[in-house]
Amino acid sequence: MKTAFTFTLTMGLLLFGIWLLGAAFSAPTGQAFVFIGGLLCIALAWMIPLLILPSRERR
Repeated sequence: MKTAFTFTLTMGLLLFGIWLLGAAFSAPTGQAFVFIGGLLCIALAWMIPLLILPSRERR
């Protein structure tokens, strides 16, 4: 159950980040902030399974 939730969360963050990257090009103002937000979402989607989950499983 925890694995399915983690997969859904990371996949949702990844897809939302990709959507934000694309939306940055059509935003009327604040394109840089939207683009950086997309990059942060994608980075967080990669960090959850690689860094956060293994440290929780060792405890």
